[in-house]
Amino acid sequence: IVHYHIDYKPIASRSGIDYTASGVEARNCTGQILHSIPPSVDTGPVLEWSFDRLLKATKYNFSIAATTEVGKGSTHSISVWTNDDVPEESPMEVTGESTTSSSITLSWEPPPANCQNGEITGYQIRFTNQPVLSPEEWSTQDVSGTAVDAAIEGLEIFTEYFICIAARTSVDEYGPCCQPVNITTLSGFFNAVTIGSIGGGTAGLLVLLILVTACIAAAVKCQRKKLSQVQR
Repeated sequence: IVHYHIDYKPIASRSGIDYTASGVEARNCTGQILHSIPPSVDTGPVLEWSFDRLLKATKYNFSIAATTEVGKGSTHSISVWTNDDVPEESPMEVTGESTTSSSITLSWEPPPANCQNGEITGYQIRFTNQPVLSPEEWSTQDVSGTAVDAAIEGLEIFTEYFICIAARTSVDEYGPCCQPVNITTLSGFFNAVTIGSIGGGTAGLLVLLILVTACIAAAVKCQRKKLSQVQR
């Protein structure tokens, strides 16, 4: 919840201050109304005014005018941004795949726009092959800027990894981590003959099937040759 305080100096003679805030209402991440700002407030002799429960990282426009018995004078306007905060939600749609026996590529979407609490300035990938460890003990890899993809290198062969991602703003702290995804690195065999090295899609799978069939045929031929030698 954000608090904003505004104060001002009076003119020589007046009977009141007419105060206007143009951001009509503040809603939280889920859309619930936190605070409705009245279109105008007659503060009388008060020379300051405070609003609580404003949205984080949000621009508000304020205008102030002095009034007398005759009417309202000219207005003075000011625009104010409330401070950034950590994101309230985690990155979305996290997906990944193992491209080699020691690496995993990841992609994701930023947290919902109304839950970011500022401009996203980076992400942190957290991963482990020992889920019994606490999240604080997981390995981390930082991703700066607005990139929404990355690769983790130097992983163990044919090992299941648990991976989650958190986002940050200008505040030096990360928001919540997403629900972990499970991805297993490739075995040594599939690292040597990856689909990427022989072409993607249906053609790549066909070539891989041919290679496996050839291996089986060679093994059968070798076995028949041994049987033939024994019979002699």
